[in-house]
Amino acid sequence: MDFHGQVEVNFNLSDESSKSDNIFIDYKGDKVLKLIVNGKQLTEGEPFREHRIYFPKDLLQEGKNTVVIRFVSKYVRDCMGMHYFVDKEDNEEYLYT
Repeated sequence: MDFHGQVEVNFNLSDESSKSDNIFIDYKGDKVLKLIVNGKQLTEGEPFREHRIYFPKDLLQEGKNTVVIRFVSKYVRDCMGMHYFVDKEDNEEYLYT
């Protein structure tokens, strides 16, 4: 069973880190639907690979950066991420993170 989500991440880069080719967020999900970096939607390349979402250096800037990520992930049962559970006693569905 899948769920869709969206997160906005705000961070600051120093002059040195803004020159790096390896600015990323760890992501243990299934799919990135949309990636917007500082107001510009990424339409080329594959930013999500090996459990990381990479941000193109040319879209980052020294100082404040804002990244919006729309994604699809699976519910889990190992307590790592969005957990889905049906209680056998009351037959209610529960979600928690």
